[in-house]
Amino acid sequence: MLIEICEDVVTLAERSDSDSIAVLEKLAMAHRYGKHFVYASFPLLNKICRMESLNKPTRKIYSDIKKHCASSGTLVSGIGFRVKVTIASPPASASVTYIQFNPKLMSGFELYEETHLLAENLLDCSFFKYIVEYYKRSMGISCPVCFYPMQGGGDTIKMVYLNEIQLGQHFCLAIMDSDKKHSQDALGNTCKGVKKVHKKHNPFHCFYYIMENIREVENLIPLSIVKLYSNYSNKQIFRDNINAEFSFFDMKEGLLSCKITENIYTYWTSQLFGYTELKQQLSECSGCVSHSNPKPKESDCEEVCDRRCIIEGFGSKLLDNLYKDNTSKERLKNVEEKQLSSAQKNEWYTIGKLIFEWCCASSHMRS
Repeated sequence: MLIEICEDVVTLAERSDSDSIAVLEKLAMAHRYGKHFVYASFPLLNKICRMESLNKPTRKIYSDIKKHCASSGTLVSGIGFRVKVTIASPPASASVTYIQFNPKLMSGFELYEETHLLAENLLDCSFFKYIVEYYKRSMGISCPVCFYPMQGGGDTIKMVYLNEIQLGQHFCLAIMDSDKKHSQDALGNTCKGVKKVHKKHNPFHCFYYIMENIREVENLIPLSIVKLYSNYSNKQIFRDNINAEFSFFDMKEGLLSCKITENIYTYWTSQLFGYTELKQQLSECSGCVSHSNPKPKESDCEEVCDRRCIIEGFGSKLLDNLYKDNTSKERLKNVEEKQLSSAQKNEWYTIGKLIFEWCCASSHMRS
């Protein structure tokens, strides 16, 4: 996170104010260990470096920050979101461009710890590293990123997010699947739970993002990379050259007849225009989903259809398999815009930008 030190805090520290000195010491640690990107104007850094109330090692760290001040100016001006360390009164309404951090009110906050990145799976956090690196390449940014990965699958993520709010010691960014089965579908219960918790507590230090342009994290993987993995190269999507929008496709299980609802039927009918055989298989579900009253349960459909697969998925280990394969990992590290669908471009940019803004850091300082 870009953390900007404001003049009023430096003035108080010069007067030996304990809270202001403590926050400067915490930020020095954050810089030294590459946890956040600490910034102040050159004149303020000069004052901090001469401050007798700070010990010599801390002043040395601020000398290092000052050394990079001129070269970091362009980067700082290009980051749209930051933390401002100040004792000034907060704005009347919450700002969308910065977090106001008052060291006198938040003395227990661990500014020397990196941002916590919360996802539904630790592997998702690993995958997000590729996305933020893509964003940095796209924007011509070379600044490091630092975060502590956390997971909370299913309903657990809501409790982990609530714990971060109540603990009140770290910045936390949660990124979640939408679990939407088609473009007009409602959000899934998992992300709605986090959304509800956030609305209730309105934390200054936590934020969440729901990937509403896709179903889940597997839908972010470029199909061109999936195709090149040997175990998937002969899967139905590639074998039959199915050219559809797969943003809401179940990449793991595939499109199963027993899970077709009226809205899913309508969505995939529009997606599979020109694929006669697939539309024929889909049409076999039309009477069931459109005219049955009451609508059949999925378990009843399974009995009739025996989980018949209209479009084959890639199995539950898709992301895991790609991540274990060094060649696939290398391809993910070097994704180009042309490999991404329109929905993927939107999500890769948005997620990359969010993670960069919440997790940007300085390089680990040499001893």
